[in-house]
Parts: sequence; C-alpha cells; structure tokens
Amino acid sequence: MSCAQAGIVQQSGQHVPLFQEREIEAVAQTPVRQRCLGARQDRVAHLDVGRGGRCDVHLHAVAREVLRGAQDAGHEVVVYEINDMYVRGCQGCRTCKENNVDCIVADDLQPYWAELHSAGALVVSAPNYASQVCGPMITYMNRHYCLLDKDWNVRIHPGIKLVGVFSQGRPDPEAYLPVYNWYLGDFQNRDMELVDLIVHTRALSYAPGSPLMERAYQLGRSL
Repeated sequence: MSCAQAGIVQQSGQHVPLFQEREIEAVAQTPVRQRCLGARQDRVAHLDVGRGGRCDVHLHAVAREVLRGAQDAGHEVVVYEINDMYVRGCQGCRTCKENNVDCIVADDLQPYWAELHSAGALVVSAPNYASQVCGPMITYMNRHYCLLDKDWNVRIHPGIKLVGVFSQGRPDPEAYLPVYNWYLGDFQNRDMELVDLIVHTRALSYAPGSPLMERAYQLGRSL
C-alpha cells in the first residue's frame, strides 16, 4: 500500500472501481447537477496514500479502524490508494467550469467522481512529510476544483461527512493543526461537513484497544 489513500462506505452494496491510465477523453454530456438528483447519499469514501514508512503504518492502522467502525455500522467501504493509482494534477483547462461537468482528465480518478456524488461520507488520510500533508494527497485535493462551477457555486450535494486522519512524528498533536485544517478546508469549501480530525503521533499508541483506536472506531460507527 502506498502513502495516500481514500475510501467510500456504501450501504447500497455498490463499489468504487480503481482507476486506469487514459488519455483525456471527451466531456461527458450529462450535466452533473442532473446526475446528482437521483444519487444515493449513504456511502463513505476513504482516500489514503497507503502504507510505506513507519508513520504510514501507523496511519494505515488508525484509518482502517475508522473504516472498521463504519463497516460494523452497516456501511460498505471502498478504499482508494493514491500512490498505487495514476493521478495527474489539475490541468487548469476549465472544461469543468465551461461545461458544468466533473474533471475530464482521463486518469484513475475518473470513476471516483460519480461515486463521490453519491457518497455520504469521505475519509481522507495522509502522513505529514516535511511539515506538510504529503504530495500525492495535495494533488488529489487540487482536483476537486471541478466541483465548483464557473460562478463558483458548489456542484455536489451538501452535507457529505468529512473525516481527516493524519500521522506525524512530532509528539505534539496540535503542532500542525493549521496545516491539517487548511487541507480539510478545501473539502469544507465544497459543502462537506467536518466530523472529526484525528492526529496520530509517535507519542500515541495505536495498539488495539488503545484510546486512539477506540476513538477511531467509534468515529467510524457514527458516520
């Protein structure tokens, strides 16, 4: 597993396919607003960089405990591991703005957009490298530019529950809160509702049954 990840929890039994490399394709003709009208809102998505270095192992364990709680509450979870996917940066083409569609960049995020429109919750998790959220998850965040129309109105259903899970070496869990809040703020600007932000540090145990893991599990059950 790589250093970034995402997931969707779905009660409906549907799933989110992983992405494959493509060239840029034609713009979808059906407006996203129209497609959103009949969308289900009982899914939870989880995006994560994945498991690599030591802090990534901690991150993976805590994030998966959130998802375990969501599954035990009856939801279906779909996980996106960003480092294992072909994900390009925003191209600034403005096709999303001019045509009121999701991002047309034909990479592994293509199936994600339709799933996000029907998701009830989004869990994002990432390690802290060099005092910042790791690069792949920044690239992923920037791609949500397409969820704002040309008049800067949000074009996704409001109220998606948002959870952030981060891991860092510095013992003080509040040391990088401005960084994490900045990151999650981009999703809140798309009318998502922040439920909680969990920070694992080297000073905190992630052993089964520890306070941090119990908090993560109960958070998942609440989604």
